[in-house]
Amino acid sequence: MTSSQTSPTASSSIIRVGGRSNSGLVAGCLAHTLREHNEAQLRAIGPNAVYVATKAIIMARNFLADEGRTLVVVPAMEDGEIDGDTRTVVVLGVRWGDA
Repeated sequence: MTSSQTSPTASSSIIRVGGRSNSGLVAGCLAHTLREHNEAQLRAIGPNAVYVATKAIIMARNFLADEGRTLVVVPAMEDGEIDGDTRTVVVLGVRWGDA
């Protein structure tokens, strides 16, 4: 999906995670996005990025536990094109769950 196909609301809930991203900062961004939009998507390519995204979800869950809320994570994979190469993108959809 290109940015021209994404609505402004949907694109604001997408968080791209790299292998060198700071998991604490990603967790804070995830918590903020969930509070603002009630859902978020973490998109990661490569094992290090998937690890950082997973760790950020765990950290965000701990941040948000004081609010009495739980998270639901729905994993998926998509093919994406980067610099002319097709790559597998791990998409971790995150939304509020039932407490």
